[in-house]
Amino acid sequence: MLRSEIFEKAEFMGVDKTEALKCHMTFLRQQIMEKKSHLQEMEESIELTTGLTRTFLEQRTERVREDIKRLRSKHSRLVTPKQDINGISDDDVLAARDYPIENIIEFGSNGRCRAFCHKSNTESMRWNKESNTATCFVCSKTFNPIDILIERDGYTFIDAVKELSR
Repeated sequence: MLRSEIFEKAEFMGVDKTEALKCHMTFLRQQIMEKKSHLQEMEESIELTTGLTRTFLEQRTERVREDIKRLRSKHSRLVTPKQDINGISDDDVLAARDYPIENIIEFGSNGRCRAFCHKSNTESMRWNKESNTATCFVCSKTFNPIDILIERDGYTFIDAVKELSR
């Protein structure tokens, strides 16, 4: 959740914005601690297993580590928000990256479309709904919504962020 969203919801609910932010940060810290505890348990289990179970646990452990990084990143953005630079803020960049990619590119029912990063008549670009990205399998490039506006439409990074975060 973005700082601006927390403030908006706090205002809607008639709650002090600073207190709402503190509560959300406490919630994130609690999630981090729970994930760390879970990670420790999983690492201990890995030492006792072999074969496919071990491989599964190692993969799951890596996902938990990624979750911890993501939560720490969310927490740090709330603690130290960066000032607007060139008319955009960190919240604007995050909102632009979260802009639905299917509103920028028209994908077929199979989740594919013609790539804009090279000339090809085949549908070599595939939509990944979970990560909100599109990947071209011919040139191995992966694009988020900001990248698409930069590569396809010739926007600058700042202009792409401004366009998508409106």
